[in-house]
Amino acid sequence: AQAAHAHALVQLGAVLRTLGRAAEALPLLENAIALHGRLRGMDEGESQLWLEHAEALLALGDVSAGKTALALACRRLAERAGRILDAHWRQSFLDSVEENARTRALAAVHGVATVA
Repeated sequence: AQAAHAHALVQLGAVLRTLGRAAEALPLLENAIALHGRLRGMDEGESQLWLEHAEALLALGDVSAGKTALALACRRLAERAGRILDAHWRQSFLDSVEENARTRALAAVHGVATVA
């Protein structure tokens, strides 16, 4: 139930941020991060959680915190990608999963190191 709650918070935060309401999205995303910590991970939506958090901070003009959040998103993505042994599937995970591709693209724009 807590994992579903965290996922719902991320989805709602994403909608609010997309509507230009990042200030309302940020506390929801921070709650989802807290739940993620208590759950020690999420089966679904983890990449989106870190990406949405970074995007909300950047949308609010907090570039420093946004870049820090984006660096965390990239580290978490690299950790998860590193567990995929097959190079083809690993690259597909990075390129074909929308939030992973968006994370890498946003990192490139802001000069944050990411997984190749």
